[in-house]
Amino acid sequence: MDNLLRALVEQTRTRAYGPQSSPRPNTDHWHIERVLAHLAAESRDESVPLGVAITRAGWTRRLVRADGAMVRAEDRVTFVGAVPTDDEAQLALLDWVADIGEDVVRTDDLPAEAPHVAAKAPGVRSVMGVTLPERQVLVWVRSPGPDGTTALWTDHQMESAAALRGHLMESLYVRGRRDLRATEELQRSLLPADLPRVEGWTIEARYEIAGAGLVGGDWYDALRLPSGRIALVVGDVTGHGVQAAATMGQLRTALRAGLVTRESTRDALETLRETALWTLPGEIATLCVVLVDPATGEAELMSLGHPPVLVVNPDGATSWGPRAALPPLGVTRAVAEPVRLKIPEGGALVLYSDGLVERRGESIQLGLARLERAFERGPDSDLDTVVRRTRDARSTDDATLLVARRGFPPG
Repeated sequence: MDNLLRALVEQTRTRAYGPQSSPRPNTDHWHIERVLAHLAAESRDESVPLGVAITRAGWTRRLVRADGAMVRAEDRVTFVGAVPTDDEAQLALLDWVADIGEDVVRTDDLPAEAPHVAAKAPGVRSVMGVTLPERQVLVWVRSPGPDGTTALWTDHQMESAAALRGHLMESLYVRGRRDLRATEELQRSLLPADLPRVEGWTIEARYEIAGAGLVGGDWYDALRLPSGRIALVVGDVTGHGVQAAATMGQLRTALRAGLVTRESTRDALETLRETALWTLPGEIATLCVVLVDPATGEAELMSLGHPPVLVVNPDGATSWGPRAALPPLGVTRAVAEPVRLKIPEGGALVLYSDGLVERRGESIQLGLARLERAFERGPDSDLDTVVRRTRDARSTDDATLLVARRGFPPG
């Protein structure tokens, strides 16, 4: 993703300036370069939203001698100068530029070219805009003067708009990397720093963010309960970014509290379901919870919409746990009775998220078969190798793997 965005920025600059452009020796050129320099510097101020940064001093409007400018970026609209004040008119203009989808969009006669848009913004005659990723746009507008005419957009002004687009693409890239790092740090801070050490058992986990650089809502957990049992958890919140990571943290905390105080898988999940219903409406997550008796290997399992667990026998033979009896958390209104299973002496229990096994355009069964083959060396198979053999490196979903081995000394 980094290389792609850098290439987009470079491509935009090349379109604006040409591969080896030289300055035009005129006063207007130097004025434009000065305004662009101010805008480039303003766009790099990460203490404020991008739209605020480039409109607060008026440089955006002056760059192309527009009456006003509007910026839709980072989930907000900011404007400067004379622009329509009606929300519907602003949205119509922003969407029109975004829908065309070209790097630079212009019209000197909006009523003739887009009458449906002009009808919503009757005071606007000419429009120029630049498109940015995810339907973010910058739009300039001009209205007719007292004589009923409007100045035409010039080729130099289009070049200036394209040059500014290059700066904005770079700023969005830098801001995106900052947000990604912050979200990743948030998510990793919510995952357990250490897994419990249990005599006769080893518990290991791996977590990887999406290959596209997206941070999702996967989480895993393992803890000793007052009864002496081990709780093993893998969950997956729908979506990506800060919201998914924050929801994950709330669910993990609520589930921990339920497991420690109730010690019944069913009661703990019923408590979690009620908590999510009232505090996280609209959020959806799959979840697998296993409570294991470390002395006997006996376990009880409950799954809400989550992929089945895998049991690996000492000889490398494998068997799958039951399919989820209920839909995900946030959809189900019931909690079923737990299912019993046993981890054999010298065997292992494998929990994971769907990001480990799913690949676009293929059956989930193929992914599950890959996971089985990845454990062909038995329960002590190297987890990094398992992830590498199982996961699609291009996946846009994060991936989690949690393995509890019985009959192995703690690492």
